[in-house]
Amino acid sequence: MFILADIISTGLILASETPEESNGIFSGTLGDSIWTIVWFVVLLIVLKKFAWKHILAGLQAREDKIASEIGDAQKMRKEAEGKLGEYNKKLSELDAEGAELARKHLNKAEAQAKLMIDKTIAENRSAKQRAQMEIELAMVQAKNELLGQVGDIVLGLGNEILGRTVSDEDNQKLIDDAVEKLRE
Repeated sequence: MFILADIISTGLILASETPEESNGIFSGTLGDSIWTIVWFVVLLIVLKKFAWKHILAGLQAREDKIASEIGDAQKMRKEAEGKLGEYNKKLSELDAEGAELARKHLNKAEAQAKLMIDKTIAENRSAKQRAQMEIELAMVQAKNELLGQVGDIVLGLGNEILGRTVSDEDNQKLIDDAVEKLRE
């Protein structure tokens, strides 16, 4: 009501002033202002009679719906907090079980790793021994081949120095003597 009185008084004040050739919102005559106020009041009455109840009912329904949704949300929140507590408890139990299981697997893995390391070391030793034996065998074969070549060289030298053919017995004796001297 006070707002309506303020609007009417403002309209009358502005209407009573003489317009200075401005085309503003309140420019016009006193009669225009009164008719504007009358139609505004009529509009308020019509809205109150036909629309106001429906608008209030819609707002009340919306308020009730929001309140029920808030209540449902709080109930769901409490349920979720309860379930979260249960899950956290189960998670801590599983963490303890998982830690124990991890320790067992770690111990088993360490044992397997140690076993593999020991096996690799043994294989390396075996390979090293085989390689040393092969080297020694190759050295013996190389010495034998060298001695055979030395015998051929001695035989060739004996033929050239002596200028004659040496018998098989003499050849064998010369080769054996040369080989003995090389071995020493």
